[in-house]
Amino acid sequence: MPNRTLFGKSTKPENAYATYRVDNPSNGMYFEWRVLKTYQSKDNEDKNQYARWYCAVKSPYTHDQWEYGDTYIKDIMSVSAKLIESTGLWREHYNDDLLYNVADNLKRVGLNVITDEDLALHLKQSKS
Repeated sequence: MPNRTLFGKSTKPENAYATYRVDNPSNGMYFEWRVLKTYQSKDNEDKNQYARWYCAVKSPYTHDQWEYGDTYIKDIMSVSAKLIESTGLWREHYNDDLLYNVADNLKRVGLNVITDEDLALHLKQSKS
């Protein structure tokens, strides 16, 4: 099923396929995304800079209430959101990105990312 999404059936926030969160303790700001539906397979998402998920999103800006709508995947990943909860099937299909390929995928969709390897190479070249 490489061209079909496994997460195409909408669900409720309490049964989300995945929950991503980013926190800024210095100012109390946070964003939480609960993925309720995907529109493409993981392989197709990786090729599409405009790939999106249907999410419930909560933050101080929403007065800690859920707001629903499509969210670009790159917007979630660009802030280094952490996966805090997910289904086993989600982890099976997205875990490789979470652990190893986030920077590569962000570069593929047009976002500039500085990885540890980039920094090490730059430091090595500047010492030469």
